Amino acid sequence: MLQRTGGKVIASSCPDVLKKMKKILAIAVIGAGLVTAAPAFATTNLVANGDFENGISVFTSGYYNVGPGGSGADHSVPTDFGWTVSEGNVDYIAYNGYGPAPIGGGSYGLDLVGYGSTGEISQTLTTAVGQVYDVSFHSKAHPGISGPTAAVNGADLSGTVTGGTEWQTFTGSFTATGTSTDFSLAEIYGGSNGGVFLDNISVSAAPEPATWISMIFGFGLLGFMLRNRKGGVASIA
Repeated sequence: MLQRTGGKVIASSCPDVLKKMKKILAIAVIGAGLVTAAPAFATTNLVANGDFENGISVFTSGYYNVGPGGSGADHSVPTDFGWTVSEGNVDYIAYNGYGPAPIGGGSYGLDLVGYGSTGEISQTLTTAVGQVYDVSFHSKAHPGISGPTAAVNGADLSGTVTGGTEWQTFTGSFTATGTSTDFSLAEIYGGSNGGVFLDNISVSAAPEPATWISMIFGFGLLGFMLRNRKGGVASIA
């Protein structure tokens, strides 16, 4: 502690000062370690163009139909679409005509059925063997179609979604069995020229339990040390 005596500042209780400084240093080290480690625990979306905001530079309203040659599509698949149109053709949709957008959505989404009654999009994702991946996306029905249904497939994930009048969130997971995993969404029931709307598709590695335990322990220890640190390093009487 620093004390003022006769107009002079003198040091006292050096061991106490050093103890407090060590405690502050320990807190700083733990905090820096957690901040440094956090990016490693952050989830990265493996899906390209999961929000369907790419590939529509010439499209501003209504719908924009795309598909491979021979599918009857109005336009070829944009180079930055990110997806393979594996069956039929699909529509970009603009929310200024087919809105509102889901929470977190941008200006555009996708109708899984363009012309006809089928459609499928797929991507091959880079994965790690044995890693669990979380899957999520928003879906709803084309306003002119009742109860369209799509299949969701990826490794051991096999599910379905049925579009309703409001946006809903699908969540699931799969365990990768190889260094690449085919992920797809395919219309299995729809109407003529319309099906399930999709947006905000995400596939990301699920944090390992040990990761969460380490983070929780680290933040708990940091909080404990902060609660038990009293006063400052020095004071002037």
